[in-house]
Amino acid sequence: MRPSVLLGILCAIGAIGSPIGERAFKIDYVIVTMTVTDQNGYPASTQTPYNYKDEYAGSSQVPSSSHHKGHHHNAPASTSSSSLPTTNNNMVAPLPSTITTTSTMPGSYSAPPNNNHQAVSSSVASAAAPAPTDNSYQGKVLYHHNVHRANHSASDLTWNSELENCAQILASRCVYKHDTSIQPTTGSINGYGQNIGYGISADNVGALLTDMMYNDEMMNFQSYYGEDNPDMSNFDGWGHFSQIVWQGTTSVGCATVVCQNLGNAQSGQPLPFTVCNYGPPGNYAGEYAKNIAKPGNAPPIS
Repeated sequence: MRPSVLLGILCAIGAIGSPIGERAFKIDYVIVTMTVTDQNGYPASTQTPYNYKDEYAGSSQVPSSSHHKGHHHNAPASTSSSSLPTTNNNMVAPLPSTITTTSTMPGSYSAPPNNNHQAVSSSVASAAAPAPTDNSYQGKVLYHHNVHRANHSASDLTWNSELENCAQILASRCVYKHDTSIQPTTGSINGYGQNIGYGISADNVGALLTDMMYNDEMMNFQSYYGEDNPDMSNFDGWGHFSQIVWQGTTSVGCATVVCQNLGNAQSGQPLPFTVCNYGPPGNYAGEYAKNIAKPGNAPPIS
């Protein structure tokens, strides 16, 4: 069942996502964003990627309200896959048994930049989501993707250590922005999609994926099933959901880092920063109908 509503929780979407209501657990500055691919993405598609207008072009902040959202889709700056931070301000997030952060509501936030979008399509057979087999970070990430993918006739994602490595590099920089130009320290990746968010600890990563990215957005897509090119005017209201259930995506790798001073977050206190990378990326123009199936009758989870 989904958690009950409380006051004082904020979710702001820097790239793609919907405003959310308050949650039963306490969180601090919850912000989720998404970009779906790198310009140097997977090959073989003849379609043209959709170009999304920057809703807050030229501004680093959005107006204060109980809900915030915005999206930026700029090409990433050149980065090095080996540029991990050397300060002591960053550490890999532990898996605490309880959530101890407090609920606050900042007045504004800096919307992170994003990239243009490409992806390939593929036909994927329906598969049943497995029950969670362990309580590890990786187990939680896979479960909270695959349980929803099964409900939309998409095959299970597998864990990709190279995508995880790229996610770890970005999260460890402790600057809240997208970058899908990062390559793993060993090997290479042709292209990948990306979700980022902050304010939820690693042990509760399932809440970020299920409650904020899937549950809150699925209903916003209900009138678009079967459309190759759905109306993009509310893309920020269902973009996380569509990447999670995109049938052409086959693997995921995530990392959560606790940042003592997360850049672009305007917090001034330690925050967990989560990055999830997807390969191949989703949300490709002209391929929504074949990649997003109507949901089955699985009950909601949280």
